[in-house]
Amino acid sequence: MKKLFMLLFVACLATFGISCSPKELESGKDKWEKIELSASAKEIEEGETVTFETTVKGEKLEGAILYRNNTPASSPMSFNTEGVYVIVAKKNRLKDSDPITIKVKGKSVIPQEKLELSADKNSILVGETVTFKVQSQGKDVVADIYVDGAKVTNPYKFEKKGSFNVVAKKANYTDSNVVSVVVNEGNVEPEPELELTVDKNSLTVGGVVTFTVKSKGVVVTGTTITANGATIGNPWTTNTVGKFEIQANKTGYKASNKLEVNVVSATNYIKHNGVYYNADKAHLSVHTLIENGTEYIRLYTEKVNGVDVDYCVFVMDLRSNDFTFDATSGKASKGAVSQLTLVVVQPDADKGVILPGQNTQLEMINGGSVLSNLGEFKFVKADIKKLSVVMKGPTENDGGNTDINASKDTTEVKYTGAFTSLGSIDTTKPKKGLATVNKTKVRSVKLFKK
Repeated sequence: MKKLFMLLFVACLATFGISCSPKELESGKDKWEKIELSASAKEIEEGETVTFETTVKGEKLEGAILYRNNTPASSPMSFNTEGVYVIVAKKNRLKDSDPITIKVKGKSVIPQEKLELSADKNSILVGETVTFKVQSQGKDVVADIYVDGAKVTNPYKFEKKGSFNVVAKKANYTDSNVVSVVVNEGNVEPEPELELTVDKNSLTVGGVVTFTVKSKGVVVTGTTITANGATIGNPWTTNTVGKFEIQANKTGYKASNKLEVNVVSATNYIKHNGVYYNADKAHLSVHTLIENGTEYIRLYTEKVNGVDVDYCVFVMDLRSNDFTFDATSGKASKGAVSQLTLVVVQPDADKGVILPGQNTQLEMINGGSVLSNLGEFKFVKADIKKLSVVMKGPTENDGGNTDINASKDTTEVKYTGAFTSLGSIDTTKPKKGLATVNKTKVRSVKLFKK
């Protein structure tokens, strides 16, 4: 009977259940394993996502709940607002993880270049066409054209009367300025044209240019002057080397003619008849002579006071990158080149050639020239105030440094900087204009260039 009573008592316990008290649960908490929490990133930008992983003793843990700033969340977790977020993982009968701090920064904004929009005309009749030009920082850009919000072709034919706002758009660019086009019906008075002139078309950087804008011979004030699409002042103080397309605009007038202003370096330039050209590169060459298939530096000989004097002729060549020579006409069609001659006396050439810069007492300036699309100018010795040439070494790739100052009237050459070397000017068959000498001879001097 006693045994039966015990069985019934145990059955009752199983039926109604007996649980541990909170104190009993807490008493074993120090023995719980701790959740380990990791994140794919801890510093992100707005809109980015972080993936979290929970483990216990290196084993993946399922069923843990993530809390973001004490609010339940899940992984992967998106962060759409800048701020600092504390993430903790929890699960029953396991110790909470250490908190992980996620720092969310505002989304980076990449500065965008602005589109610059212009039209070939701003006032037209119904049925006429307007061509739009889009640039950014002075360079042409292919962009979409929108008229009153609707994408159109370029050029665009306006079929209705009214005033229309035109904008250029392109991905990764800021929308352009708004250009207004007025479309009229019937015959309207055409817009008068602006006439743009400039006091100088070329100058050194830092110089000032003054523009004059007229219409039908009358000066027009309040115009906007642009250089490669960017608004400039009038007068305009130049601060950048380059070629600039200048145009004047004013509401109610057709855009002016376009002018080019060339701004060159203040230290390295060629000026011919008042027009400036950049002296973009310098190269040193020497007169050579070919004998039996071998090229030698040529030694000229002249009698001075009854004594034979040997010398070599070096030519410093400065030119603009755009220099172009028309072989048919024998004239320059574009750009400019200057060639200045330096004679170096060779007291004992059999022992080696004395190069420019090795003994300036043996050097003599012997004139020069400037050739450009404006024609040719000859310098005499007195025009060349300075021609310093110092080679770094005897091989053709050594180069060197030069300092040049030559001027006469409206023609001038200035250059301070490096040059490449050593080129050869073949004088085996003397050409017209070659230095006249009493006699010439060839010696086995050091070969520089084949």
